[in-house]
Amino acid sequence: MRGSVRYGGHAIGSVVTQAGGVSDIATRVGSFNQNWNLNSRTGTMELSFDGHQLTGVPLAVTGATGLAYSQTAPNETLVGGARRAVDIRGELVSVPTPTSLPGGTIGQFQIRGADTSYQANGTFGGDRN
Repeated sequence: MRGSVRYGGHAIGSVVTQAGGVSDIATRVGSFNQNWNLNSRTGTMELSFDGHQLTGVPLAVTGATGLAYSQTAPNETLVGGARRAVDIRGELVSVPTPTSLPGGTIGQFQIRGADTSYQANGTFGGDRN
């Protein structure tokens, strides 16, 4: 499989915030875009979620076979003005033939504060643009 491909879609997740000993749990939605160079099996992701913007998050297909991927940068990313640990994992899906470009991408993300004041877990899915 060779070439470049772009995906876009939606994200949804649960957010837990804590302030002054009070916890709040909410469901939030967002959007994302990914750009992939399938020749090098690498890509980047932009995620807009709960008022935070992650840009240029590097991704790479893991392993010699399959299309599962994960984030390749150190997992400490500046998000919305605060340092947050970010973890992204997913898979390129819907490949009708071995030479076809994948039709979509699905995955999960986690965003954590250095303390317990912010935690988010969610999923994302999108189609080829």
